[in-house]
Amino acid sequence: MTAKRPLTHSKLSGSAGNASRDVPVPSSGDRRGRRVSPRRLAYRFLARRAHSEEELAAKLRRHGVSAAGIAATIDELKRQGYLDDAATAAQWACSWRGSKGWGPLRVRAELIRRGLDRRLAERVLAEAFPDDETEASAMRIAVRLAGRPAFAKASASGGQGPVRWLAAQLARRGFPDDLALRVASHCCLGGDNDMIDPDGQ
Repeated sequence: MTAKRPLTHSKLSGSAGNASRDVPVPSSGDRRGRRVSPRRLAYRFLARRAHSEEELAAKLRRHGVSAAGIAATIDELKRQGYLDDAATAAQWACSWRGSKGWGPLRVRAELIRRGLDRRLAERVLAEAFPDDETEASAMRIAVRLAGRPAFAKASASGGQGPVRWLAAQLARRGFPDDLALRVASHCCLGGDNDMIDPDGQ
């Protein structure tokens, strides 16, 4: 199920049963000192960007919401379709792959950092990074990187300089080392070079 986005202002009002018990908001929210319900506070966070359940729970916790209030709020938002870890993780993975040029290792680390279950992260990665698409993505990034002044500087040194530089850049973006080296070799030398290994031997 795709998480609903964006939230409208009409979603920021109304009763929410037990989840709407007013709580103090120490650092953000209403500057006039008025109390803000956990649900309205959660809507504010979700209106800015998608969150995982754990991410949203952590933010509510930092704003003084009780464990019971957090659980009730999370359950309500899931029923409404505003919290869906699987759909959110898939959207993030596709966005990071396309707009940021991240590889599967970087995406996995970021999904886990944002509170996604490791098994869910692996399922999302398998869909977002099929083997053939992963290599094609790495090649597109490599071609783009090859247009940078730093690549030209590495190329001026001759030898394996440009291959090493390009492979390092791809690995930094989250592509596996062996794939990064293969793509860098292809991009720099016009094909795979079995004589080049990660140690430059």
